[in-house]
Amino acid sequence: MELDLREPLLKKIKIGELDPELRHEVLELATEMGHETTITSSSRADVLLRLYRAEKAKEKKSQKRLKKAEKLILAVSSLQFNRSQAVAREEEKKGKARIPGAAIEAMFPVNTAMKRLFESIGITDEKAIISVVEALGEEKTKERIELVQSMRLEEDLLKKVMPLRWTVLQEANDGAFLQSLERVEIKKDIIDAWAKANNRLPVEEANYNKNPGVLWEDFQTISRMLDIKPPEEPWIKPPETSKREEIRYRGKPMDPEDFIKVVMSLGFAVIREAKHGVLLGQGDAIMSVQRGHRRQEQLTTGTIKKKLTEAGVDLDEFEKARRGLGL
Repeated sequence: MELDLREPLLKKIKIGELDPELRHEVLELATEMGHETTITSSSRADVLLRLYRAEKAKEKKSQKRLKKAEKLILAVSSLQFNRSQAVAREEEKKGKARIPGAAIEAMFPVNTAMKRLFESIGITDEKAIISVVEALGEEKTKERIELVQSMRLEEDLLKKVMPLRWTVLQEANDGAFLQSLERVEIKKDIIDAWAKANNRLPVEEANYNKNPGVLWEDFQTISRMLDIKPPEEPWIKPPETSKREEIRYRGKPMDPEDFIKVVMSLGFAVIREAKHGVLLGQGDAIMSVQRGHRRQEQLTTGTIKKKLTEAGVDLDEFEKARRGLGL
């Protein structure tokens, strides 16, 4: 969610109520920004937003301080949100009127941009959206939705499938999350192959257009529906055969340097290089790549796909080159 939407939560907590370590971080940040005299223990925590906005408005802003402020805003507002939930549980135990869920949700609203992002994959339940963003944070949520959008499913089908198992977005392990998406694609491929081989639609329970939930069933269940032998687990690499393996593009975030290595292996060459970026070209195609200012910065799946598409690079060829380089 946008940081501005955290303001109602921040206003409900005072700096003096924070634990010593968190309070120290807030005061340390204020000192760095030259605002130490304006903050006391009775100051409301929304002062963090004022510090953030003031730094962001500077011509020579500090990305390090902005990131630190963002982290503190999220930490403090989440603390207040958790307190509200704890109060609601305590009131319920005492038999008093429980704080309505709608009231809690109102303190932690969902911004329009985030709603639209979730709607692009068929998820409209605000409770689900709040749950995912709280678990992952905004940036990770956007990254995961971009990965879902890159699945080999038609848009209409994607919007039917994802709401049925939206909790997959909260998977803690990135590898397990990607594996879940790949399984869905493979199950669709199995059903499509059966329909093509038999020249007819499968039974209704295995027809994903009528029963999209079938794509979340396990392989054994789908095999019984189609009366076929269960496939080997798709995450186990099958024995090599003489048949050339078809490689499909799988979007994933990448280190800028790794991305540059892959596109250069596809024939792109450096045209111009600067401290913070590089300009690559191949024929009439031009591509600029911004290098990360910090080690953990990565190019998002959306950025990568946009750059490749605009430069006329075949996505599957890019994926083949990426795997060939072990990146």
